[in-house]
Amino acid sequence: MLVLKVLKPRRVNFDQLPPLLLAGNALELLFMIVCSWLALPVLRASGGWMHMPVDWEFWINLTLYLPATLVLLRREIQHAVVRLFRNAAK
Repeated sequence: MLVLKVLKPRRVNFDQLPPLLLAGNALELLFMIVCSWLALPVLRASGGWMHMPVDWEFWINLTLYLPATLVLLRREIQHAVVRLFRNAAK
């Protein structure tokens, strides 16, 4: 479902809710909430969704779905980094 939503978000307001359900603890939820607000300065400076640099869907994917994907894959990413450092130390 996450992959399908990233490919084509439909409604900005309602697209924010399902990714937040992926948070497993308060710290992950806080991370996702902070990331979701990162587009606000760009939105205000550009004068609205239709005038944002690149495309508004890019900002939705960058600030909602990328953090949700990182939260979802956090343990796998941590294990991969640990293995990388262990292999580099040998």
